[in-house]
Amino acid sequence: MKRLGIFVFYDKEGFVDRYVVYLLSRLKAFFDKLMIICNGKLAEPAKLEQFTKYIYIRPNKGFDAAAWQYAFLDILSQDEISTFDEVILFNDTFYGPIYQTLDVFEVMDQRECDFWGLTSHAESIDPMGTCPYGYWPEHIQTYFVGIRKKLFCSGDFYDYWKNLPICGTFEEVVGIHETRFTKHFQDLGYTWEVYLDMRKIDQREQVKATHYVIEQYQLLAEYRFPFYKRKNLMIPKSHYLEYHDASYVRKSMEYIEKETDYDIGFIIENILRLYNIIDLKNILNLSYVLSKEYAASEYD
Repeated sequence: MKRLGIFVFYDKEGFVDRYVVYLLSRLKAFFDKLMIICNGKLAEPAKLEQFTKYIYIRPNKGFDAAAWQYAFLDILSQDEISTFDEVILFNDTFYGPIYQTLDVFEVMDQRECDFWGLTSHAESIDPMGTCPYGYWPEHIQTYFVGIRKKLFCSGDFYDYWKNLPICGTFEEVVGIHETRFTKHFQDLGYTWEVYLDMRKIDQREQVKATHYVIEQYQLLAEYRFPFYKRKNLMIPKSHYLEYHDASYVRKSMEYIEKETDYDIGFIIENILRLYNIIDLKNILNLSYVLSKEYAASEYD
């Protein structure tokens, strides 16, 4: 299958951390052509230029949805895109591949569908109040989406991007693009699949819950899911406590370090550069109660 990969990169300082380099080094072999679209600045172009000469820098507006819109409407001609069998849209919001064997493309090549993703979100209320349907339909999570020729060569596909507004907030892009994309094309008769269907794993009604967050350790240890979302390290501990004892982030980090060949340093250097150290202490459960034998004497 001839594939085009379109990768969206964003860093507020334009730095390219090692996890991004590793991600692209492992995925590049699956693409016949790789395009990289940078939202905002790019301080270290050489780190990306080793993977492709097709690098585009645009203003940091509209999040990843606007970057893909830019690719389809302003960069790629319909003649060029029609030479591919599949287009993969992905971004830098996840670490991986966690395992040395990556079977995502092999597995999905066997699925008959017009578009696909890695994971999906169950139907739920719209906690952000931005989805035009008034609720969140079941939908593919758009950090990694495969689109096949029947869809990306259709007028429906280009109409979608032509009519997509530039979103000014995260809540808008979730409601107007991510939660809408799947149902929009499903209603037009296109079919979709997911690599790991959480509907078959967890039947609970978890309104507002995202499976790759709540079940992150299960995904890694039991289902060998090949990627780990950065979002997992940003969510307040109180959110995890709604579903379990909030130990899953630490357990996931320990699992990656001890049970896989993935370099945990890729994750550590990225989160230490970007996130508040107190928030990380809380989310990783790095508070300890020590025996009094470790207490320093006031006379020492």
